[in-house]
Amino acid sequence: MGRNRILSYNNRILETNTQTRAGRSPQVPAAPPHLRWSAPVMPHHERSLRWYLLAGALVLGGAAYGLLSGAWSFTLVLLLTGGIYFLVRETPPPVKTIEIYKEGCSYAGEFFPWTECKEFWLLAGPRYTELHIERKGFWKSDVVIQTGNTDPHLLRAVLGELLPERANAQERLLDTIIRICKL
Repeated sequence: MGRNRILSYNNRILETNTQTRAGRSPQVPAAPPHLRWSAPVMPHHERSLRWYLLAGALVLGGAAYGLLSGAWSFTLVLLLTGGIYFLVRETPPPVKTIEIYKEGCSYAGEFFPWTECKEFWLLAGPRYTELHIERKGFWKSDVVIQTGNTDPHLLRAVLGELLPERANAQERLLDTIIRICKL
C-alpha cells in the first residue's frame, strides 16, 4: 500500500506542468541580433618565472605560519589551493558568445531581457576592453565579457539606446587586485 501511495504521488508531480526557473526556455528573439561576438570572459595573463617564485614563496610562508600557529586546516587549504592553481595555470579563460537584441541580450546561451538589467559600462584595460552589464537583483551575477574585435564606440552607441550607461565606472577593488596579481 505504501508503494502505491508513493507512485501515485510521483505521478501527480510528473503530471503538473509547473515550470521551474531552471527549466525555463530562453526567449531569444527571432530577429537577427544587432551585435554578436565571441570573446574570452577575462584576459589571459602571461606569468614570469619571478611571479611563480614569489607566489610559491607566499604559499610556503603561509603554510609555515599555519604549522607554527597550529592552524592545520589553514595550512591544508593553502597548500591544496596552491597545488590546484599550479595544475590549472595554463587553462585559457573560457570563450563565450554574446548577442545584443532590441529586447535583451543572450549570453552563453541564456537570454536576459533589458528589464532584468540595470546599466552597462565599458572598462578599458591595457590590451583589452571589457563590457559589463549589471543585472538587477542582489544574487544575480553581472555579464562580463571582453569586446574582442567589436568596436567599443559602436557597442556604446547600440547599448546606449537600450540601457543607461554608468558614467563613472571604475574597476572594482577586487578586480584591480586580481589584475595586478595576474590571477
